[in-house]
Amino acid sequence: MSSEIQSNKVFNGIFFQQCQTEMQKLQEQNYQLQHKLADYFRRKKSEEAQRDVDKNVTDQEQRYLKYMGTSFSSEQETMFPAQI
Repeated sequence: MSSEIQSNKVFNGIFFQQCQTEMQKLQEQNYQLQHKLADYFRRKKSEEAQRDVDKNVTDQEQRYLKYMGTSFSSEQETMFPAQI
């Protein structure tokens, strides 16, 4: 029976080493995937920020053009009042 116990210990030792190796591989894969996710979200965040800036600039340009159009109309009415 002691040889059976001895072989179980050897088997358990080998199994333990295989499990540790597998765990190290999975930890490395986990690290790589988390790193990829962090890069993805960092890029996505900067792209969204750029879109927000572009949208803000476009909104400001539209408001400016609207203001200039209104200002120009008011100026024309002041300079050339409608004759009845």
